[in-house]
Amino acid sequence: MRSRWSRGWILAVACALCVAALPAGAQEYPSKPIEVVVGAAPGGGTDMIARAVADVAPKYVGQPLVVVNKVGAAMVIAAQYVATSKPDGYTLNVAGGSETVAVPHFRSVPYDPINDFEPVIRFIIERVGFYVKADSPWKSMKDFVADAKQNP
Repeated sequence: MRSRWSRGWILAVACALCVAALPAGAQEYPSKPIEVVVGAAPGGGTDMIARAVADVAPKYVGQPLVVVNKVGAAMVIAAQYVATSKPDGYTLNVAGGSETVAVPHFRSVPYDPINDFEPVIRFIIERVGFYVKADSPWKSMKDFVADAKQNP
């Protein structure tokens, strides 16, 4: 099962890189290293995913993928960097979602999160949950909401 997932990731990365190369026209792609921009700090989940892909992709695409961390502003700095980069397929963004989810919380962001990006691959699906201590009074979300309403 693990090797099937590994092959799937590698194939997906190869496809993503090929799609990213379309604006380059008839040029041989990739002909230079590809910058993979991560808006999270080194060692975090998004960074580790980018580095895992960067480790195996050169074997299939013939060029190194260089992970560059541009941390800050809920990943908006990295997204802005990619949105304003040359659309030649050599600057990719590994998005964690914050750069889109954060938009309503800022007065403005220097990019259009809907139109400035084209997703080419989903690496993972995260399961985010709501957890409490086992001995808490809440055993369900319904319990928690009811308690919050009674004790604002």
